[in-house]
Amino acid sequence: MSAHPKGFGFVLLSDMPDLFLHEKQMRWVFNGDTVDAVGTSTDNRGRTEGRIVDVVERRQNNFIGTLARDEDGYCVELGSPNNHQPITVTEENVQAMNAKQGSPVKVDVIDWPNQHEFATGKITEVLSDDNDRELIIETTLLNYDIPSDLAKQH
Repeated sequence: MSAHPKGFGFVLLSDMPDLFLHEKQMRWVFNGDTVDAVGTSTDNRGRTEGRIVDVVERRQNNFIGTLARDEDGYCVELGSPNNHQPITVTEENVQAMNAKQGSPVKVDVIDWPNQHEFATGKITEVLSDDNDRELIIETTLLNYDIPSDLAKQH
């Protein structure tokens, strides 16, 4: 599963062309997840459109994002390639962690998203300033699921 920053994505296949996934199909997956999918039709660009049948394996279950708030409550907005997938968090969790809107936070997924609801999660850490180089590196590694011990070797 490969997510595109514009909200659509692809199921990457080794033995045939990739399946194109509409925004609606992206509602329950994160970049890098392994999925069962079927080809449904061909769009006007000749791409085979896909439908996710099942999520076989989640690539990761914690992310770094920015705490945001709207009329429905708090959520953590993720950066690319998972910017299509906000993770809702409770007001109690936000207050307990003393997290502020706009702060970078680390969040663990509690309930995975489905066609009707976004993922829910729990903030486990409020991170320091976004301009901190270490934080930018850690965020990039985590959001693209790159093992961080690779970065420490350099």
